[in-house]
Amino acid sequence: MTIHPDNKLLETDRNGGIWWWCPGCKIQHRIMPSKISGTGARWTIEKINPLTISPSVLVTWQRGEDPVNTCHSFIKGGNIQFLADCTHNLNGQTVPMIGEIADNG
Repeated sequence: MTIHPDNKLLETDRNGGIWWWCPGCKIQHRIMPSKISGTGARWTIEKINPLTISPSVLVTWQRGEDPVNTCHSFIKGGNIQFLADCTHNLNGQTVPMIGEIADNG
C-alpha cells in the first residue's frame, strides 16, 4: 500500500482502494471508487485534500459470536460525520480525520 501523496491520512492499494483510519471503530475502512459495492454504492472522491467522499460509507462486521458492528458515516472536508446508526461511541458526532496511516510497502 502507498500513502496518498496529497493526503497523509489516506492510503491506496494496488486495486484502487482508498483506506483511512476510523477513530470510532479503531480500524481502517476502505472504499473502492472504481467499483460498485455489494450494497450498490459507487463512491466519488469529490476532493482529496481535505477528503470529501459521496455517498455515505456503511461498514458492517462481526467478530465471532459478538453482535454485528455498524459504522455509517459521511466524509466531508476532512471530517467524519458519524450517523446515529453507528454502534460505536462516536455515533451522532463529527470528528476530524486523525493520524497518518503507516506506509506498509
